[in-house]
This record gives sequence, C-alpha cells and structure tokens, in this order.
Amino acid sequence: MSINELKTHGREDFPLQLYKLTPEHPKYVMVSHWHSSMEIIKVKSGTLNLTVDNISYTLNDNDVFIINAESVHGATPIDCFYDCLVFNPKFLKNQNNDCNNFIDKILNGEISFTSLVKDTFIKDSFITLFNDVESNKDAFTIIGGLYKILGQLKQNNQFERSLQDIDGKLYKKQKIKIVLKYIRENYQSLITLETLAQITGLSTNYFSNYFKNLTGLSPINYLISYRIEKASNKLLSTDDSITKIAFDCGFTDLSYFIKVFKSHTGLTPNKYRKIGE
Repeated sequence: MSINELKTHGREDFPLQLYKLTPEHPKYVMVSHWHSSMEIIKVKSGTLNLTVDNISYTLNDNDVFIINAESVHGATPIDCFYDCLVFNPKFLKNQNNDCNNFIDKILNGEISFTSLVKDTFIKDSFITLFNDVESNKDAFTIIGGLYKILGQLKQNNQFERSLQDIDGKLYKKQKIKIVLKYIRENYQSLITLETLAQITGLSTNYFSNYFKNLTGLSPINYLISYRIEKASNKLLSTDDSITKIAFDCGFTDLSYFIKVFKSHTGLTPNKYRKIGE
C-alpha cells in the first residue's frame, strides 16, 4: 500500500533520521508510501525486494539504494536487516547560488537519483554517512557528508533529468496518491474497492491493475497491510486491549484480525506485544 508520510524526520532544524529495521520493528515490511524527503536504504544482510514507481529491484548484503523525493516506494524483506536514512534536502540550501539551484532541482523533481549505488567511492561515502549518524556525530560532520555525496553524484553525473509524462503515467500516479491519502485518513472506516476506484475516476478493474503495478499489492491487500501497521504501532505504544485495537484499525472480526496479523508479522498480536515490552 502507499501512503504519504507527513511525519517530520529528525528535528525541525535538522530533518534527518536513521531507522534501523529488524523483524521486530512495526514498519519492517515497508508498505508503499511517498514523502517529500529523500531516502537512502542500506541492506546489512539478507534480501530486500524493493519497488519504486512500478520498477522492482532486489537488494542484497551491503547494497545501497537512493530513493528520490515523491517516489512511491515499498519493500518486502526476506531474512533481512536494513537501515533507512531519511532527510529533506531543503535544509542543505545555503547562500551559494550554484548549490541552491542544484538542491531546488532535486526538490522540484527536475533531476532524480533513484538507483542502486554502484560507484565504489560514492557507496563508501554513504556507508560513512550511515556510521556517522548511527554514532551520533555532530550535525556539522553529517551535513558535510551529505554535501560531499551530492557533490560526488553531480560530478559523476549520477542522476537523470526527469522525463516528459508518457501516456499520462504521472497523472495516474497522482491519482493513486490521492487514494493512498484517502486510506490513511479513513482506514478505521469501511472502505470498499468500488469506493477507491470511484475516487480515481477509473474503472474498478483498471484501477486495481494499475494500483497493483505501482504498489505491488492489490488495493484491498494494501488497505489490510496499512491497518496491520497501525495496529502494530498501537500494540507497542498503548495498553489498549487487542479487541479495541482491532476495531480501532478497521477490523470488524477479532479472529480475522489475529489471523491476518500473524500472516503479516509471524506472531499473534499478544506475542508481538510481549516481544516489544
């Protein structure tokens, strides 16, 4: 499923955050979403099946991948431990016009970095950046590391100019984002496939196929995955009963909720909560 993350990563004056994804993490399975920040993924071990704007990638040990802002992306880990570094390039703007012009092109989508990092030097710079963030190095060091990486990417032409909208793909992608936003805001209520298709103005079958191509999940499976993610967070952050959490997250049958939760996480809600204590 895809949602628009509105969360502020890091501090207001330093919008950068490192997330360490393990099987116990509520967002271990990355449901499709998008945000205005860039995201760097580093696979520590195992396999990560990643989908970015309808293109599939398979990441393995020590792979580093750049996801551009506003790209719809999601991932399914297989015996995988991976880290995600999320930051908004806007805070890197300064008094230098050349620097600001380049950052603006990143922010408005004129250029894109979405790719597997193959250049050894750039990859090493990313790994150093991850290590600096994890070891709580000062903001000056981390910002310097980001400037260095963006400079390397620019110098080596490791970016692409945005292509023209072909066959209305960008328009349809915006339609899907509206659906994802609707799911985020209404997941607690009854949502049908017909309702979601109606939002886009597309036929039910066409909408279902396009949605699955973009996110990797059918609209209803996406909705279920999002509800499971919200339930996972509530299990770890509240003392609410499992029944209340199930109903608060849009499930109308407790037995079904437990069954689906276990199929997604490998654990019953009760065991999941105990592990997180």
